[in-house]
Amino acid sequence: MRLMLFLFLILIPCQSMALYEMTSDELVAPYGAAMAAKQAGNLVEWRDQLNLGLPDWENIPSLEYQLAEACALTGQPEQALKHLENVAKQGYVQKPDTCSSFSSLKDNSIFKNVCDKLAENAQVISQNSVAFTLPSQDFFPEGITCDPRSGDFFAGSLSRNQLLRWSADGKQSSLFLDNPDEEIWLFAGIKVHRENNTLWACRTSHSDSSASAVFVYDLDTGNLVNRFAVDPDGAHFLNDLAFAEDGTAYVTDSDGSMLWRLKPGENKLTPFLKDLRPYYPNGILISPDQKQLFVAHVFGLLRIDLVTEKWDAMKSEDGRSLAGIDGMSWYRDSIISIHNGSAPTRVCRLRLSNDYATVEQTEILERGNPLFSQVPTTGVVVGNEFHFIANSQMLLMGPDRQPTDIEALQDGIILKIDLEE
Repeated sequence: MRLMLFLFLILIPCQSMALYEMTSDELVAPYGAAMAAKQAGNLVEWRDQLNLGLPDWENIPSLEYQLAEACALTGQPEQALKHLENVAKQGYVQKPDTCSSFSSLKDNSIFKNVCDKLAENAQVISQNSVAFTLPSQDFFPEGITCDPRSGDFFAGSLSRNQLLRWSADGKQSSLFLDNPDEEIWLFAGIKVHRENNTLWACRTSHSDSSASAVFVYDLDTGNLVNRFAVDPDGAHFLNDLAFAEDGTAYVTDSDGSMLWRLKPGENKLTPFLKDLRPYYPNGILISPDQKQLFVAHVFGLLRIDLVTEKWDAMKSEDGRSLAGIDGMSWYRDSIISIHNGSAPTRVCRLRLSNDYATVEQTEILERGNPLFSQVPTTGVVVGNEFHFIANSQMLLMGPDRQPTDIEALQDGIILKIDLEE
């Protein structure tokens, strides 16, 4: 999955040169040029290239932190402090007081205050409890959903043709789907369509990056009742989906950098928005008033008007970063978001304005959980509780979909957070 590459771009930027060599996307190119300049010892060019990309990266504090370093090393202390203050405001975690790049600022009072704020951003926030544990350590879950009729939970595997099913109390589990003899099509986002009692799953072939489709299963029998594939005209990765009240499905295509739509009665996915400038569209939601679509991507969060099909970038009034969101769920006019693509990894409640145009406040629900080192992904709101995959362990899954380090595997954990507390 190319998501893995973007995790390296955002979380470990100093190791991301290989990613630049793999893509010519205009949003990534300045970063690649910056890293090339840094490796060549041209610090001014490193700084200038990072400055060039900053307007598109303003939600990615790890990249602005690098710009602060470059400014400090090239005689621009005021600019360095400005960028450090901004990344601290965005919620970033780092220790500049231990970094030699900032040695010239160590006695500056503003610098000391920023270091304190960055340390505060690292404080653990935890209010979870364990909902249930996966029966297999190498299941590598990515998507989770709940059937509101039965209360049963479902999770799909990134490494197997399997869907797990749990009882509402989490005490009993069984395989809802198991096709070990077929070609592996990994599971990404999954959702229950309550009106027709089906489970919809975004799936992509392990062996063919152009083969991606939405599979539809009967919730009572587990039988495949429909399949909607995209045309194999390039790389595609159907990642997540959302349903409007009229039954229309909207689907993100991460590798295709676009959205698809399927209206009731149609038998084919049709392009909805193509050539989206933000890279790697991921989680997706429809507003309660059915007028707006929200799409998470590596660089932030989009708001799309479903009537005009025009979109704009969401802004956060408290300055917190909206980058690197994976799964999203609605709860009382707020978005519950899982940020696994920007440090620190966290679960947040994004409280929206009445018109859903801006994020008025970011409330951190979970941060600093040791399980998060193995990548939380998606969740589902059930009543007043948010259930989510805490450790997908995808970083321990090799290109062959097998564990790279069996000894490092842990139990897969589904955590829950009481949203009323």
